[in-house]
Formats: sequence, C-alpha cells, structure tokens
Amino acid sequence: MAHGRALHNRRSPTLCARLVAPDTVVENVRLHGCYRDGVSVEAVTRAHVHNVVANDIGYFLPAAPPSTADNWIGAGVLVQGSDDVSVENLEVTQASHGLIYWGGNADKTSADYSATYQVNRLRITGARITDVRGGCLWGSRGQDVQFANNFVGRCGDVGIDAEGSDRVIVNGNTVYDTGNGGITAFYSSTHMTVTGNSVSQHAWTAGTHCAAGWPRGFGRGAAVHLNGVGVSSDVVIANKSLHSSFDPAIATDRGVVDHLLVEGNRILSSGSHGMRFLYGKNVAV
Repeated sequence: MAHGRALHNRRSPTLCARLVAPDTVVENVRLHGCYRDGVSVEAVTRAHVHNVVANDIGYFLPAAPPSTADNWIGAGVLVQGSDDVSVENLEVTQASHGLIYWGGNADKTSADYSATYQVNRLRITGARITDVRGGCLWGSRGQDVQFANNFVGRCGDVGIDAEGSDRVIVNGNTVYDTGNGGITAFYSSTHMTVTGNSVSQHAWTAGTHCAAGWPRGFGRGAAVHLNGVGVSSDVVIANKSLHSSFDPAIATDRGVVDHLLVEGNRILSSGSHGMRFLYGKNVAV
C-alpha cells in the first residue's frame, strides 16, 4: 500500500509507481515529473487507485511528421493485463495521456491483434483530466469497463474512448474540447451504453499541448463518434447535452455500426449535421 506520499521523479527513464501484486491500494499520492507513467498496474487482480494527483507525466517520442497522439508516451495511470481494478478521484494535468487501459491491440488488421480481453472489470469514477496531449480516458480490449461521473477536457486526442471493448458503460460524464471526438468507440466495441453525458465541442484552438505539425488541436471531432476498423454493435446513445460546432454531434463512419439505438439526446450543432450515420445497419433514432 502507498498512502499519503509525494513522489518526484526528476525525469529519470522510469515510472513513478508500479503495481504488480494482488490486492494493492494506492491512495492520497501526488506524482510529479514521471518520465513514463505515474502509476502502472500490471497483471494485477484487485487493485484500487484512489485520490492520486499526477502532473507533468510522460514524454514525446520524435518521429517523422505528421506527429500524432501516438508520439506521446506515458499516462497518469496505466492499467494493463489486470482484473477488478477501481480508479477513483484521479486528477491528471499536463501529461501525455490521462488514463490508459490496455488489454491488447483491438485492430484486427494488425499482426499483434489480441483475440481476448486482457483487462476485465475496470471502473473509473470521479476523475478530472485536463490539458493532456493525447487521450484523456481511453483504452483497448477491455470487458466490463465503466466510465462514470468523470470530468475531462482539452484533450489533444479523444475524451473518453473504448477500442474493441465489450460491455462498456459511459454514464454521467462531462467532456469538452477534445481533438478527435468527445466520446468515441473504435475497432468493433460491443454492448456499449453512452447515457446521461454532457459533451461540448466548440472552442477550437491549436494550443501548446499539441505536437509540432499536428493540425487538430482542441474542440474538433464529433461529440459522440463510432469509427475505426470493424463493426461496433449493440450500442445505445442517450445523453443530456451534445454540442458540436464543427463536426456532427453524433456520427458513425461508413459501415461501422450494427444495432444502434439513439434516443433522448439534446443536440446543439452548428457543424455540418446534427447526426450522421453512414451505411449503418439496424439504426433506430
């Protein structure tokens, strides 16, 4: 157990805290200047990360232009290959990413595609993630994942994103001004419920948190977006408020959705469309 500590890394090539034992608790910890991840939960059963504050996390990996979110390495919290994990009241600013869960690559066209879900029963609640260069809260190949009552904004990439995940609940979150979509699903996510959220995409600015040559900036992308490779199925979208000034408030890419229910959304969009569905199957509005 780590309790009530301040950890300062001074930019050595490592992370601040690594959890590898079952039944581990990290709470009331402040992290600053971690070169890679603030807290890394690796192959653990039953871990609790509560009241962690992380600032100045990660680094930029130079690459040929254009630079993307993939060039930003490290997160306030990384959960990989773990089960029964709760993250509560996480606060991250000035980082490469806020929180990442990694249960394997969800891209079925990739040589390292993971056919199994390697993160199971993850709950992320009460987080406040702002001013990160990549994604605020996102992950891949998780099952039974819940994002509830989080506040995320000014994310260079996505706000809340589930990639190739199953049984995902996104409820009661506030998301604003993200680079590539407020709440998103890539690579065939299934049984996903997006309800009671407020998403606002309107204050576009390039910002200093984007890599050089990365054109997106903050405040672009749909409020709710289903995209990527493969088909996302059994999805419900019912939210309190969706505001998008540039892209549609709700959007799906070509042929990426089957069995989608959209109901009870309050939409304000001055972009191209309020809602846009491209060649979806079994879509009910």
